[in-house]
Amino acid sequence: MTLAHLPVFGAIVCTLFFNASYAYGNAGSYEHQLAMVGLALTIDLAKATFLPAAAHYRAQGRILGPLLLLMLWCPALGYSTFAGYAYLTTTRAAAHVEAEAQENNRNRVSAAYDRASADLATAKQAPEWDASAACTRPRTKTQRSFCANVADTVAKLDATSERLTTTPLHHINPEISGLATITGWSIMTLTFLIAFVPAVLIELVAGLGLYALRGQRPVRDPHPSTTEASQRRAKPFRTSAAPQPQATLEKAPNGPSGASATTVSKPVRLTWSLPAKS
Repeated sequence: MTLAHLPVFGAIVCTLFFNASYAYGNAGSYEHQLAMVGLALTIDLAKATFLPAAAHYRAQGRILGPLLLLMLWCPALGYSTFAGYAYLTTTRAAAHVEAEAQENNRNRVSAAYDRASADLATAKQAPEWDASAACTRPRTKTQRSFCANVADTVAKLDATSERLTTTPLHHINPEISGLATITGWSIMTLTFLIAFVPAVLIELVAGLGLYALRGQRPVRDPHPSTTEASQRRAKPFRTSAAPQPQATLEKAPNGPSGASATTVSKPVRLTWSLPAKS
């Protein structure tokens, strides 16, 4: 085990959590949640372990087993990647719910302020504005009605201005806004990429990490050469030891008494001696 195994194990734990959380959030009753979580964890474990297992069995000379494991690994990786992307997307959306609500409220107030400002600018260009000395001395009924509308517009403008002052300004995903300014891509495209790219990256680390870091073992040749096979089948040549002299029984001729005598011949022992030095 090396230090490179640590991020691989961390990625596996993260993807297990991503898949389980996504499955748990998309089920109703407790039994359904338990079944969905078990299904998601099983698929994620298959993604992390099937490819190293296929390499192990292929090194043993098998073909069908590794091929089936590879075929099952591909859809498992695809599902886990989708589940990770969905988890990251929903997590980011849930984290920005309050900020989005405040931003939408401020946008509504800002739109009302803009409309009141436009109405006031239009009123200042009307002839009643000059005739009433900017609504300071209305004389006719028309001028008084006009000035009443102008007063309502000014009141709306002041109210919206105060609300804009008290409503905090929230920038949702300022990094995405910066990237959109630099690249010219849409906010929707960048939001998709920011969630999709990390999901693909961590799934690849979890799915390929154990395969890439597996120990290298010597591969056994399933079809050895004819020379090697003949050498393994050949028996080693053994030299037989020189026969040892055995004691033999010889029957001697009958003696004077007529009894037969048996003599035992003994092996002859040869001795060598070096001549003495003069």
